[in-house]
Amino acid sequence: MGIREADEVLKVEPYSRAYFDLLERIPELKPYAQEFPQVEIQGRAIRISLQEGGLTTLARQDLERARARFITGNGAAR
Repeated sequence: MGIREADEVLKVEPYSRAYFDLLERIPELKPYAQEFPQVEIQGRAIRISLQEGGLTTLARQDLERARARFITGNGAAR
């Protein structure tokens, strides 16, 4: 699947609280996160970008929304 211009990008700081919370909520990210310290992973309607300078915390509702957008494409875009 190619990267589409309309896709949302969620940038998260590696090894931050947000990073570990995201890996817990979206276990499909774990193999990529373990292999590459900085990586972008394309989901159905969101790209998760693990990179320096990203978010360090995410609210529970933002984690659930990111999971829904990654797995099913559902959830409102921001």
